[in-house]
Amino acid sequence: TTRYVAWPKGVLATLLKRNPTMDVAVQSVLSTDLIQKLSGNSNPDQKNSKEPSTQESASG
Repeated sequence: TTRYVAWPKGVLATLLKRNPTMDVAVQSVLSTDLIQKLSGNSNPDQKNSKEPSTQESASG
């Protein structure tokens, strides 16, 4: 199951301009997520871990 949150682009841009701390937080979360996906480390159990996980993937 995939869950997501959506906002109209203009509304989100206005919100983030009014709340710089929130803007930094959102950018940080998105950047971290993208880096993990690009590095092949998208398993949440491996977050902040430098050792390989011993858990087997359900997808194979």
